[in-house]
Amino acid sequence: MVVVGADWCPACVNLKSQTIASMKQSGELQDVSIAVVDQDDQPELAAQLKRGRTIPQIIVFSQTPAGGWKRIQLTGFQSETTMQSVLSKAKQLSQGS
Repeated sequence: MVVVGADWCPACVNLKSQTIASMKQSGELQDVSIAVVDQDDQPELAAQLKRGRTIPQIIVFSQTPAGGWKRIQLTGFQSETTMQSVLSKAKQLSQGS
């Protein structure tokens, strides 16, 4: 999972400090690798990852059984419920379900 955001963005800060932190604490992200990309510190990488200009963007990459990759993207602040749903979908894709 890649989170693209910025320190000046309230929704980005809340996403990291509330939603993601809570999910980490409860163990829901133990099998998830997380990378955070600050669009101000790494503008080229952020531009490659983002679709559109709005932040935060959460991009979940899931490897398929055939060896390809699927991308699921969320834009804007997300609740734990939405994040759980996307991670569940990504897991199903990786298992070929």
